[in-house]
Amino acid sequence: EIQESFSVQAVMISTLIGHSLDLYDLKVPVLQVLHDYYPWCPPLYATWDKPCSTCDGDRLGQCLQQNPAHQFFGEEKLDWYLALREGLMDKITSRDIPVVAPSQSVRTRWQQLAPPLQGYPVQVIGHGLPDWELEAFDECAWKHDTGDKLHLLVLGVLSDHKGGKTLKRLMPELLKKYRVTLLGTGEDAPSFDQHPDLKVVKWYQLPELPQTLRSLKPDLGLLLSNVPETFSYTLSELFAAGIPPMASRLGAFADRIEDGVTGWLVSPSGDDLLDRLSELDQSRDELSAVRSRLIETPQRSTTD
Repeated sequence: EIQESFSVQAVMISTLIGHSLDLYDLKVPVLQVLHDYYPWCPPLYATWDKPCSTCDGDRLGQCLQQNPAHQFFGEEKLDWYLALREGLMDKITSRDIPVVAPSQSVRTRWQQLAPPLQGYPVQVIGHGLPDWELEAFDECAWKHDTGDKLHLLVLGVLSDHKGGKTLKRLMPELLKKYRVTLLGTGEDAPSFDQHPDLKVVKWYQLPELPQTLRSLKPDLGLLLSNVPETFSYTLSELFAAGIPPMASRLGAFADRIEDGVTGWLVSPSGDDLLDRLSELDQSRDELSAVRSRLIETPQRSTTD
């Protein structure tokens, strides 16, 4: 009914969550984009203590019972997921549906996890930011003016898998030397004690982000996810704003950040974060060089 009412001529499936396999039977071109690891991984992130590289029926059964990350879907049983896995792969491969991944690590991990995709062509096409947003970042560029303390920015929600617990643990040490702004933490963020060098903003409006960042003038952006991101628009926004990122060495962060050139990579536990920050604090020229490199590099748009 929707297809007929709106004259749908093609369908792009970015996730199967909430949808039926019948989508793949529509008599229009269908394109599969791998934005998450569902339904091969009901916890979405293909992570159980560490990133998974295989997941057969036995491991999935154990995961559903023991993995604390399994919090999104509670009713479906193992046989249901195994049937859904088989059905999805059959739909894709029997119809030769084009499959696209936003980063190399997503293609690699999906092909490791799902044997039917191991010999299947999966094209990597990175996402882009809207043209209006990139133009706004260009208009809101600022001159780098490093103060006495480095100003660290954590952009986006701070749920556990986005590094909320890690930041909670490290915050007392961070505030001994640096200013910290948490922008867009959302409602699930851990609580932090008040401190003169800590600013917490739960929400922001996307059109206002470039101007907001210009007013804050952060020196460095922290991305502390402890699960592999499949792309990270937040990283794209830091790049577009010319804010050097320091991120977990996982997933798309490791794909997209060239360590020491366009940002810095640290362990997912954050155990070396303080040391890396101290090194940069003592080498402001290195920080400025990465910022200049980001500002001079054209960022990918949705048109691209």
